[in-house]
Amino acid sequence: GLIVGLQFAAIPLGILLLGTTGNSRVIPAFICFVVGLHFFPLRRLFVVPFYNRTGTALCAAAFTTVLLAPLTGHPALWTMIPGLGAAVTLYATSAVLVLAKS
Repeated sequence: GLIVGLQFAAIPLGILLLGTTGNSRVIPAFICFVVGLHFFPLRRLFVVPFYNRTGTALCAAAFTTVLLAPLTGHPALWTMIPGLGAAVTLYATSAVLVLAKS
């Protein structure tokens, strides 16, 4: 509960801060980063070593967004990179965990 509670507190606070400072385009990357971070303590809690890869991939998607989106100037990348990155990562994690139990 503590891990998820911290995540649920950090996300709205980050959205508020980013929105009020004129950086709302970064919100999807921020959410992706926070969700990625929460997988690291979950790895120990549920003893699922693969969650390290999940957390790393989600954080990498967030960092990739912050690095690439400003370079291209295309506003869709601010949502596309973290969205696709999170989707691929979370579906792949699900597949790996389901296949490991088969």
